[in-house]
Amino acid sequence: MVSLMIETNELISILPISLLAMFRLFTDILTFNRLNVEKRCIRFTTPQKIVGGVLYPLWIFFVWIENLSTKRGNILVMTSIGGINTIVAWWATIFVFNDEFTITKQQYTSLLARFIISAMWRWNNYLVFADQN
Repeated sequence: MVSLMIETNELISILPISLLAMFRLFTDILTFNRLNVEKRCIRFTTPQKIVGGVLYPLWIFFVWIENLSTKRGNILVMTSIGGINTIVAWWATIFVFNDEFTITKQQYTSLLARFIISAMWRWNNYLVFADQN
């Protein structure tokens, strides 16, 4: 039976995922040479603000739900939320890289590779972390 009760440590686990998201956004900005500094102040572009304010909070929530589903062995929720999570993370990376909300055909093709990688990670996580009751 799948438990619907959230444990304290599961709730607290949102904090490290949130920190991960902040660092991931900042490293994406640095990796793709999209850091804008004016008069010793960091200026975020509109796509960076939307990624940081909309996509990453969604990503945090989806990662958290996916992790709970993995722990509890709920394959249906794990795979469906995992797919959504993959798309949100892909959008975030593409929008920071392009610094606009357009996506090239080649980048759309990369989404297929992301789904394959994502599926392998989910399979591994399920085998390693799911409760064996």
